[in-house]
Amino acid sequence: MRQYGRNGLGLRPIYGGGVLYTVRSVHGARRDNGIGGYAEAGAAWFFNPHVSLGALGGVSALRTDGSWDVRGSVARLTGAVYF
Repeated sequence: MRQYGRNGLGLRPIYGGGVLYTVRSVHGARRDNGIGGYAEAGAAWFFNPHVSLGALGGVSALRTDGSWDVRGSVARLTGAVYF
């Protein structure tokens, strides 16, 4: 779930996190389940109540078949239109 700090225009912090769950099968024969979580943080500039542009960084960890897959991103540009 993603949350935006304070209301109004200008620069607003963004933070979020959640649960990851994956299911994978190969030709219907084998099924691997994975579970983990993710977290993200960044900021967005709100030009008006309906348009924003920002950047987010994050990390995720997923455990599948006895091993961990940990990934991160330094910055990802985001743009949004809100209705």
